[in-house]
Amino acid sequence: MNKVAEINLSYFPGNSISSFPPDMMRAIPAVATGRCILAATGKFPFKGGTMPRRRVQSPPAPISMLLSVNGVSLRPSAPKAPPFIPMTLAFRSFSRRLLLAAPVAFAVWAAPLGAAPDAESAPPPSVLTSMREDLLRMNEFFDTTLPGTLKKYNVVMEYTPKFVDLRDHEYVRFPVELRYGVSDRWELYGGWTPFTPNPFNPGRDYRWGTGFALLGVRHDVGKFFGLYDHVTVGLETRAPLGQPPLFLIDRYSHIRPFVLAARQLPWPHTTFLTNYSYDRAVDTPGRGTPPVELPRVHLAEVAPSVLYKPGEFGGFAEYTYRFFQGEDAHHLGFEYKVGAVWDVPLVRSQAWRLPGKWQAELAYKIADEQGVGESRGIAFSVRWRTTLHEMLNYHPGAFVPTK
Repeated sequence: MNKVAEINLSYFPGNSISSFPPDMMRAIPAVATGRCILAATGKFPFKGGTMPRRRVQSPPAPISMLLSVNGVSLRPSAPKAPPFIPMTLAFRSFSRRLLLAAPVAFAVWAAPLGAAPDAESAPPPSVLTSMREDLLRMNEFFDTTLPGTLKKYNVVMEYTPKFVDLRDHEYVRFPVELRYGVSDRWELYGGWTPFTPNPFNPGRDYRWGTGFALLGVRHDVGKFFGLYDHVTVGLETRAPLGQPPLFLIDRYSHIRPFVLAARQLPWPHTTFLTNYSYDRAVDTPGRGTPPVELPRVHLAEVAPSVLYKPGEFGGFAEYTYRFFQGEDAHHLGFEYKVGAVWDVPLVRSQAWRLPGKWQAELAYKIADEQGVGESRGIAFSVRWRTTLHEMLNYHPGAFVPTK
């Protein structure tokens, strides 16, 4: 005689895989398909013995024919049936899995503690780091100055001997400039340009002298109405010291406002630069009025240029338009330069045991001024920059090659 089978069904939602005793029902989530496996156990008296245990795969959730959900029995079976999941076995199984999962959970929680900080949470760069960045950044080549200011509290010294004077004059200039970052957008700078006799070209100005002094301020504006990506404005003044050559500086002091602008071109590593300036000659306090034979001349300049610098070597083309405004008349001047720049890597200069950052420039120049004439030739310049920290901590053998 056939009897009605008594079946216990249970469903366990979640994402954990349990290992229960064989006499308990199991529900193993199938994460990839979003379904679960229902297991049915029980004794089925039928002709030929007891029906073996088997598994039945359910359709996708939700399942409407569950008889036990989360331990709450919904079975319409007789009350004589034992509880489906004994609490003791369930607690033991849960304890074992908790002990195994605890180290993994701690490792996952503690992993971010040892991770590298991202850009937002990273601490601000140190003063030495910002000094090194200002030292490595090229800020000038020949008569073109790039926009930008020093970082706050940075001090950089620049030394630029004018070797072009060996060809054109009886003296050689040795400008020295000290720059100080008042803030990230304001910079003060001052300098001195002495001169020495030219050993290859004696003449009237073959002598020593103190030249002139320089004092100025720069302010970093940033972008300018979409025309330029980077703009810096400034004001500087130059005053003669002693009796310098007239070609170096006349007997007047000069006040010069200027604008330095740059725009990145569509081609890689190519920048369009423009320098605007107006040099106005004024009487120098305490020196009296210059002689009548020295006319007062004001100068307006516009110098567009293109710089291509993919690495340590680069090239440039520069054009300068000059408008000379005298007391009675005016005239024009033009200048063209095409050349190359070698921004010497710091590792190489350290290998040569040379302190600071070095830069060499070579160009072919054509200058033409109305009433003066045309001049052509090769111009060569060397620039050296260093920081105050590097100067104060210099000692022989301090600069060694960096691997």
